[in-house]
Amino acid sequence: MTMKSILSLFIIAVIILTGCKADSESDVENKEPIKINPLDRLEQVDKLLSELSKKPQQFEVSSNKETEVSGAKGTVIHVDPNRLETIDGSPLGENIQVELLEMTDNSSMLLNNTQTVSNGQILVTGGAYYLNMTSGGKQLKMKEGKGLEVQFPKLSEDEMGLFLGERDSLGQMNWIQANQPFNEKKLDKPVKPKKKPKKKTTDNIDAIFDYVDNYESTLTEEELKEYRQKLEEYDLAKQTYQAVELSSFGWINCDRFMNDQSPKINIELIVKNDSLSGARFYAIFSDIKSIMTGHYYNGMENPASFKNVPKGKDITIIAISVKNEKPYMFETKINTSEIDKVFIDLSATSKAAIEERMRSFN
Repeated sequence: MTMKSILSLFIIAVIILTGCKADSESDVENKEPIKINPLDRLEQVDKLLSELSKKPQQFEVSSNKETEVSGAKGTVIHVDPNRLETIDGSPLGENIQVELLEMTDNSSMLLNNTQTVSNGQILVTGGAYYLNMTSGGKQLKMKEGKGLEVQFPKLSEDEMGLFLGERDSLGQMNWIQANQPFNEKKLDKPVKPKKKPKKKTTDNIDAIFDYVDNYESTLTEEELKEYRQKLEEYDLAKQTYQAVELSSFGWINCDRFMNDQSPKINIELIVKNDSLSGARFYAIFSDIKSIMTGHYYNGMENPASFKNVPKGKDITIIAISVKNEKPYMFETKINTSEIDKVFIDLSATSKAAIEERMRSFN
């Protein structure tokens, strides 16, 4: 092979190598970054929570007349078919299916991943609810300008207002103030009927004492029964607020703002378990009925955290995860004056243990 041939082969090799390198660099530049779907990473833990949570109550009422539906925890729904329509405008079916979830304790709110936060501000809750209606397999809505009256349980002596809930793309709940207060019912307490003496006598001292002893028994059984029934009805009516008118179905909350003037901090949550794909976090306040939620998934750009937490509060932090259908859990108690960073090391546990712990927060 001549020198000229060798030189020609060398030049060709250089051109080929340079072209390959350019193509390789171009491929790297044009290659899109791997997209992470956080809900995929949280799927297993959300499935676990769904299995542990109580299912909504189901009722079926006629679509031809007004009906009153009462939930197990005291919610009263006035179902008026004349105020309802299907979303596609077709006629209502023969019956209306009512779906009601009453979350009146911490455990139900925890298991339904329902925090008490409104645009970053902590709320104190007096009960959260989910309400929906369908008919003939079709979603219902309120007619234009119409509303549905609902009486919610009165669980707090504080002044409460109506909030409507929305979940973001990661399942975090945010409550939007509706500027509609919950008002107490104005009811007159039943008056006990006056007693009527059988026969007043002053013949002798023994007769007078006998008259006093028998004075209580001068009310008839019917009078006493009627009074007691009215008293029971009054006590039952006082257990719910005056009806509010809802203009849409979905998540509803009876809340007030915490209005804590203490300095606020962010509590950073650092997960030490690299093998776990996702986790849900909860912060349960010890002195008020408030819950904050958070989440972690493998590949997050920023560490998980609870934001705008008042200093000086005792809270319990819980983390729940699942790996290969095996539940994991972490729990710790902190005071927000002393700690702003929590290292979370989840340990394998059982579904029953998680359920028992969650329900203990009632």
